[in-house]
Amino acid sequence: MNRRTSFLPNPFRRLTLPPRNIPAVSQKVTAVEPLRLAAMAALISLGSGCSGTNTEEEKKDPIYIATNFPLSGTYSNYGTTWRDAVELATAQVNAAGGIDGRTVVLDHHDSQGDPTTAADQTAAIGESEVYAMIGPGFTGELNQSLPAVTNAELFTISGSSTGFVPLERGELVVRTVAPASWQAAVLARNVADVSLPAVVVYTNNPHSLGQKNNYVAMRSGANLSVLAEVELNPNGAGAQAAWQQVQSHLPADGSTIQVALFAMTDEAEGLFNEWQIAGAPPVAWRFGEALRDENLFVRRPELAGSIGVAPTHAADGPYQTFASNYESKFGVVPTDVFASMFYDALLLTALGLAKSPTNLPTGNALWQNVHSAANGPGSEISAADLPAALAAAVSGEDVNFQGVSGNLTLDDLGDSLGPVEIWQVDVDGKISTLSISTAETL
Repeated sequence: MNRRTSFLPNPFRRLTLPPRNIPAVSQKVTAVEPLRLAAMAALISLGSGCSGTNTEEEKKDPIYIATNFPLSGTYSNYGTTWRDAVELATAQVNAAGGIDGRTVVLDHHDSQGDPTTAADQTAAIGESEVYAMIGPGFTGELNQSLPAVTNAELFTISGSSTGFVPLERGELVVRTVAPASWQAAVLARNVADVSLPAVVVYTNNPHSLGQKNNYVAMRSGANLSVLAEVELNPNGAGAQAAWQQVQSHLPADGSTIQVALFAMTDEAEGLFNEWQIAGAPPVAWRFGEALRDENLFVRRPELAGSIGVAPTHAADGPYQTFASNYESKFGVVPTDVFASMFYDALLLTALGLAKSPTNLPTGNALWQNVHSAANGPGSEISAADLPAALAAAVSGEDVNFQGVSGNLTLDDLGDSLGPVEIWQVDVDGKISTLSISTAETL
């Protein structure tokens, strides 16, 4: 049985559940809260004489969507930005008439940036009266939440979890951010001097392994040489051992090879030290997103000229409009690259719901609708045309939604093939953008 049917016809059952034995949930009262309270009062006045079918009034009840972000703790600066972006999108959906006249209400949960807490919150969300969850934002949080997502058949959409997510997602998870695997494909094929033979160095974690595997696969598919795959153990003598393997593949004539490195900053430091000890022989460094760290490059001017990739957003008119609206509502310019991707996550979810307005979808059915809204054969509709997009979805027309973060083409897993920045380290350690790569340019 679809988990949603067990809650009908009372959409406020979530509010009467017993207290949850999980970390505290941070709730933010929204502009639509009076609607929720008024609707609750109406239900109380009706007593328990509910029928088994939806009345016209019940069809106008609010639609609840949960968020699962770090609203407290070390990463709260990210979580509050993501929450605000989702709130901006929600306000615009409601201003456009909602979903076939129904108001969207957000239910904010605090993951605290901790995978266990995020999974606990996901389990609670799965038991509540929501149609979708936006978040978690970090890959570790999302991966640990997947059992609860699957158990509850909970449609989940994230705008920042770029690392490896298991393939067994049950067609329930969408990511509006270019995942690390897609970024690695860009690094393998779309950066300078791709014809140089490459040694791939990686740390043994899902994020780095996913990048390494896709980088190697893309190069192999293009008949580009991969000399070796070297695991980097950042502890003890692991950096020295990894560099010795890299060094064994350096050409005797002193010509340059690529070294593609997929690791965190602290994990990479030892390898850079060994490279310098060896006299810094000619190497064209290529980096995954985790090494997009200006502090690292300011400390290490010898890395000037290195090239890397990272997820990014479009810089055109729709994004500028989003940034302007965000600043008007919250008083600050959104500096986090993922803010626009969470904004798009809410809009895509709304369009997916609007495509089946008389029997709102959940779980896999909502996943299918969202996938269709992102990849649809219909006319391209941007966030600036949100009222038209929602109306078209409700009327059954095909929608090909273009987000403010960029083209939201989704692959078969539900991952975005959105824009990827190709960046370079300048001589002063600063990072500059060389180009933006998309699915169309690969």
